[in-house]
Amino acid sequence: MLWPEKRDKDELLGDKIPGRIDRTTETSYLRVSYGYLPDALQKLRGIARFFPWLIDEENKTIQIGPIPKGTPVGLLANLNPLSESSDAIVRLNHDKELLSVVLKINADLLKLPKGATDEDARRVFANVVDPLLN
Repeated sequence: MLWPEKRDKDELLGDKIPGRIDRTTETSYLRVSYGYLPDALQKLRGIARFFPWLIDEENKTIQIGPIPKGTPVGLLANLNPLSESSDAIVRLNHDKELLSVVLKINADLLKLPKGATDEDARRVFANVVDPLLN
C-alpha cells in the first residue's frame, strides 16, 4: 500500500512502525514433530522421562510453551529446528544452540506459577528474545 497513514497499525507499537506485526491471539504452544527435530533434539527422545515438560511421547512431539498471547509470530519462526548448512561443524553448533534455547525457554516458562497471566509469561519470555533474533 502506498499510503502508510492508511495501513493497519500494530496493536502494541502503534505508529512506531509502519504496518502491523502478526502476533499470537491466545496463549499458545509450539509443538514440533520428531521428524523435524535435528540430531541434538532427537537424542532427547531416549530420555523423555527426564523431560516430561518438553517431550510428549504419546504425540511424538516436543512442546514449547506456554507462549504468551501477543508474542510476535515472526519471533517464533526464528526458532529454526534444522540447520541450513551441509557442514557438519556448523550443523552441530546450530543443534547445540537450538537445544540451549529450547531448554532455556521451557525452563523459564516452567517457573511461572499456576494461573500466571500472559503479562507474567511475557516478562519471563523476554529472556529469550535475543537468542531467537540471532
